[in-house]
Amino acid sequence: MNKFTKKVLTSITSLSLLATMTPTVSLAAKIDSSSENSSVFNNTKTNDNILLKTLKDNEEERIVQSSDDNLISTSKLDKKTNQIEITVKNIKENTTSYQTIDLERRKNLRKLKSDVQYMQPLKLISSKSNTLGGYAYYFYTNNIWVIQIPERNAKNVTENDKNSKDLTGFRNSIISLDQAEMSYIGKVGGETAAMALAAIETPTPWTVALGILTALGIAAWSIPDLKKISDEQWNCVFYFERVTV
Repeated sequence: MNKFTKKVLTSITSLSLLATMTPTVSLAAKIDSSSENSSVFNNTKTNDNILLKTLKDNEEERIVQSSDDNLISTSKLDKKTNQIEITVKNIKENTTSYQTIDLERRKNLRKLKSDVQYMQPLKLISSKSNTLGGYAYYFYTNNIWVIQIPERNAKNVTENDKNSKDLTGFRNSIISLDQAEMSYIGKVGGETAAMALAAIETPTPWTVALGILTALGIAAWSIPDLKKISDEQWNCVFYFERVTV
């Protein structure tokens, strides 16, 4: 079995396990049922100088506040519905943003929307995506690229002297992200890994992401692996934004 096949089977297995969840026994509750997976903090500062505080934790919900010298993020997990409500206050900009993450929806594989995949006579030469498919590149004949990150329109570009370096950087970042995710999945297992990856699929400041993961009850020992994934996501974003059409 080649590496690509193993990846697909692992991803499908993880996501299939998530798909079997019922409203009465959510994955958040399953994670909480194992003490070794518990990650609840009263007042803890991490090596990244992020302060974590669990404001509330019962059978219905868990609320976690994560903060640094600029951001104050509050993540509220509904353990029955697997929805997370996030409020982020930016002190320097004096702004407040709100977001709701529906993990039941995010776990679904994303579809790349680009007409270039169906254009003739182009032929796909190589491609790579992360586990959930939000980050991806497709390289075709005639030096045509399609690159994608979550919540953004895909870019269809022709490689040239100006964008070649950034396209290569994006491709390498996708490969590194895939490797980081597969390493995490191998250590943690299907349901928990799929939940964590779905929660941070869209790139967000690490202070916010850490609060989300803590609200989910993700094991503290696995946080460095998820930080690596977050860093690789931001590398993808960096090169994506630099690529000129």
